Amino acid sequence: MEHSHPHQSGRLLLFLARRYLLSPFAALARQANSVACSRVESVLRSAGRPDALREMILDSELSELMDLLRNKRVFRRYGRLVSLLNR
Repeated sequence: MEHSHPHQSGRLLLFLARRYLLSPFAALARQANSVACSRVESVLRSAGRPDALREMILDSELSELMDLLRNKRVFRRYGRLVSLLNR
């Protein structure tokens, strides 16, 4: 998962959120959060122009991810990820 193509970042983040971030197993959720944060950081670093970021993470994927985190009320638990996504 960590070596997937950068253009698949949005789908990877959604997969991690659905399968692992909301998992009752703390170790899995913590590892998924780490992978998700590192992926968002690498996308932010590699996107030299603003539209390049839009190609890697689509607006629909980003809004779906934020809605998923908001509906499950885990904003506080994944504060670092949420702040990275808000950039």
